[in-house]
Amino acid sequence: MKINEIVQEGILDNLKGKIGRYQNAQAMKQAGVLGARAWKKYLAGLEAANDYNEIQPGLVKTHLRNWIDQSLFGRYSLNTAPGPIQQSVNAFIGQLAQDPKDTTKLEKAFSAILNQTRKMQLDPGAKSTQQKPVAGGKQICDQPTKQIGNSLFVCGQEIKQGDPGYDELVKKLGVE
Repeated sequence: MKINEIVQEGILDNLKGKIGRYQNAQAMKQAGVLGARAWKKYLAGLEAANDYNEIQPGLVKTHLRNWIDQSLFGRYSLNTAPGPIQQSVNAFIGQLAQDPKDTTKLEKAFSAILNQTRKMQLDPGAKSTQQKPVAGGKQICDQPTKQIGNSLFVCGQEIKQGDPGYDELVKKLGVE
């Protein structure tokens, strides 16, 4: 191997690494934007249920913590997250509870929280909760059941029309 090939490989690897980091950063930023929208929609629903009055900061903290655990932690739980992650999330919750509608703060905080949960996914020692309790029962998977064309997607698995069980699922779900 020539020295030029070694140098070029190093430069290309470096460039690939930078592109990958840029794409990851962009994905985290976009996820933060989507998280902020979802939280604001959830908060609007809480306020609507409260006769369109603002939710008190103490209750905002409780709702925000539960929402972050359910929406941003996926199959992991904030309660079983490592101490530093819990402390970081609690600090974000404290800041966000002061102005729970500040889009810029929400986006930055949610991006940072999602980045931490992504790191938990890479940690083989992180505790995963396969079933998180939800209202009315237990959640079986993190992905919603949906219908696209003639296919149903249950827990991320595609069930096509004609597959065994398809007709029974359609009847149970009340779709089509």
